[in-house]
Amino acid sequence: MKLPSGVYIKGYKDVNVILHTKTQWGLFLALAIGLAIFPLVGPSFWASFIILTSISLIVVFGLEILTGYCGQISLGQAAFMGVGAYGYANLVTKLGIPFPIALIGGGLIASAVGSIFGLAALRVKGYYLAMTTLAAQFILTYAFLHLHRFTYGFIGYSVPAIKIAGEPLSKIGYFYLIVGITFILGLMAKNFRRTKWGRAFIAVRDNDLAAEAMGIDLPRTKLLAFAISCFYAGVAGGLWAAYIGMITPDHFTLMGSIYFLAMIVIGGIGTLSGAIFGTVFVKLLEEGVMWATPLISGLVGGVGHLDTILSLVLFGAVIAAFLIFEPRGLDHLWNRFKNYYRLWPFPY
Repeated sequence: MKLPSGVYIKGYKDVNVILHTKTQWGLFLALAIGLAIFPLVGPSFWASFIILTSISLIVVFGLEILTGYCGQISLGQAAFMGVGAYGYANLVTKLGIPFPIALIGGGLIASAVGSIFGLAALRVKGYYLAMTTLAAQFILTYAFLHLHRFTYGFIGYSVPAIKIAGEPLSKIGYFYLIVGITFILGLMAKNFRRTKWGRAFIAVRDNDLAAEAMGIDLPRTKLLAFAISCFYAGVAGGLWAAYIGMITPDHFTLMGSIYFLAMIVIGGIGTLSGAIFGTVFVKLLEEGVMWATPLISGLVGGVGHLDTILSLVLFGAVIAAFLIFEPRGLDHLWNRFKNYYRLWPFPY
């Protein structure tokens, strides 16, 4: 009788494999098939939920590369997402550039703007860098409000729907498009960690002085991390603009940046699976708050802005609980469960 005792890496080729076991392949195929048929048979509400969660996941992938891999804290990810959204909108409406090129163009614009603010990472780090990116959030929010020629301020920027053969894309089409792009960018982020630059990012995160002593170019590495992270945010912003159809500065606030950072903290900093767990958890928590608010409001007699108050309280409590009881996040809990399952019924 053969019992599973672990996954063995027997050669360099096995190191680059993402799915090692038949169980992992089976779960992956089940997930892929489920996502393929879900928009055809599933509720429209949950299809929209998956679309919006996928867009948020792209932003969190970029933040994971910057913060989880390279150790650079950012509190301006929502603002860089806004840069990509407005960049995409201007490229599509004013220059008539097709969707794929405009989407990449919006990401490149966000990458360029993020690299400018990333210059601060060459001189400061830690909490000081967080304050610098917080300043970027405020500066870009001011720009969204007052650069009416490019953003239309509070009025909002109307973005045309994506068209294929002259027909607007349906919700099912958006589902396959956005989920497919999310999968591609997630796979790229996963594989990036195994490259020379990915290993350089991790070295800088662990000890930047030791990394510099080993010959790693710190300025170039940190700027590259900001550029890639903001590119991901910009692409997500373009997809948001194309799907929602109307963008305003209220879509890219400081609270959004805090939520994105909370997603990687709750999921587990430094892993792509943690980014997925954290994003899905936070988005489900948001939906749970919206569902529970009317019930609680009836019990307490109708407090104004209860949904906002309750969401802030819940998010604060959840983040505090994870920092106290499980600072390594949901990904670590998942690994502990897998290890328990593999070793059961043996306690060692």
